[in-house]
Amino acid sequence: MKHERAPALLALLSLGYAACARLALAPLRRLSPDEAFYLCAARRGWPIVDHPPLLGSLLTIADRLPFGLEVRVRLVAVLLQAGTALLIGLLAATIDSEGATGRDRRFAFGVFFATWGLMPWVSGLIATPDAPLLAATAGALVFAGRRDAGARLGLLLCLALAVSAKATGLVVGLAIAFDLRRTDRVGAAIALLGAALPLPLVWPSLVAQLGHVLGVGALISAPRIGPLPALGALLGGILLLFGPATCWCAARGRRSLALLPGATPLVVVLGVATMLSALVSGRAPEPNWIAPAFVPLFAIAAAEADLGEEHHRRGWLVAHVAPALLGIALWSSHARLHPDPLGRVPRLDQEPDGALQLPRYGAPAWSCLYDRDCQNIDVMLSTYNLTLKARSQQISDR
Repeated sequence: MKHERAPALLALLSLGYAACARLALAPLRRLSPDEAFYLCAARRGWPIVDHPPLLGSLLTIADRLPFGLEVRVRLVAVLLQAGTALLIGLLAATIDSEGATGRDRRFAFGVFFATWGLMPWVSGLIATPDAPLLAATAGALVFAGRRDAGARLGLLLCLALAVSAKATGLVVGLAIAFDLRRTDRVGAAIALLGAALPLPLVWPSLVAQLGHVLGVGALISAPRIGPLPALGALLGGILLLFGPATCWCAARGRRSLALLPGATPLVVVLGVATMLSALVSGRAPEPNWIAPAFVPLFAIAAAEADLGEEHHRRGWLVAHVAPALLGIALWSSHARLHPDPLGRVPRLDQEPDGALQLPRYGAPAWSCLYDRDCQNIDVMLSTYNLTLKARSQQISDR
């Protein structure tokens, strides 16, 4: 019995090591421009409409803790990523496909895939709205497969939190409701209700994010490179950030998607939407747009890895962790690289390069947090909603 549970225990141990490593790495680099902007907004009541308020509420709580600035902010991402990985492990354990061995092994692979890839590593260190979105998405998918009263309440709460984190949470709720509409009408209704409850908080950001996807509006930062190069950049980013092992195992185990309520429509909708965004806008979509789809994909990749030969599994695990180790090395490095993939998150003991291509809120947010000069960011936040709402209205009128 102890031998059978060893993989799960090792997975939990690796998850704890990863969380400690992230906390140790957190104070090495200053907050990213986005993290700095989110914290400034949280301190002023989250007066921005491009994202719902959940992350702002979490940052407000974390900001009161007796740690350094970077650790306070990034603790939110560390804890949420650990929770996401555990939930993905539980989701993987429910996949009982033909030839599967034990739940503990599938749980272990799920936790590992969701912890040690490059995208999980980044989302577990940099605090963005994707961190609570992914945790809530994983919880919703776990509860969607059950019908007891506790699971119903959990599904309702998780979907409300997902939508309160990011407008993409609506896709999660609709995907689950669509999949449950024939087999579990009560579950489908609860999914719709959970997604609808925070809708008043999300509506302005939904319009703004739609413009972002189409390549118009106030949120655009990616350069236009053309439809096919944009699609290639998207696919390359997915392969690198989510890991070749995850992509390969998920493709092989794609039939298992049908075993997870909501998984198939979630993957299809987000996959098609991001590819269409690349083709329509000619700009490379951010790979985190498709991140909720990788919650079930990590789970089915774990189930497929459980079926593989031992030498294949070792190769998959090495391929999965290698990009994350490279990212950790770059994060820890004192060297200035040209071009530096981490240039927008400079080391705390180095002055930011004046030539950095920062979003317009980056330097004012840094000045407020690190130099206590908040005049520019206050002016920006006081006019930000009006500017974004005006441009969002232009989008909705088209």
